[in-house]
Amino acid sequence: MDLKTYESQVKSETTARRYLLGFCWKNHQRYCPRCRNRKLYRLKDDRRRCNRCGYTFHDFSGRWLNECGLSADQWLRLIKLFELEVAPLKPASSWEWPIIPCTRPCV
Repeated sequence: MDLKTYESQVKSETTARRYLLGFCWKNHQRYCPRCRNRKLYRLKDDRRRCNRCGYTFHDFSGRWLNECGLSADQWLRLIKLFELEVAPLKPASSWEWPIIPCTRPCV
């Protein structure tokens, strides 16, 4: 990703989230991760519930983006630093991000 595109993606949490969602759902058509049903209804807190099985989830449920409690713009910054080959502990020590170990390995 070139710098101009990167800056446009991280200018707000909304644009960063929208950019990452493009990789999560084909054509932005959401479906239940448990039963693959497309009939969903939206809840107050931006989560969704399946009409068939009742499973409650949000857009990043079951994905590595959901594991460490970082926001979408923080994930994009971290990915950019990885692309630039910056050592992982440098940003962690200079930013005010909590270092939370992931509960399962990211694949």
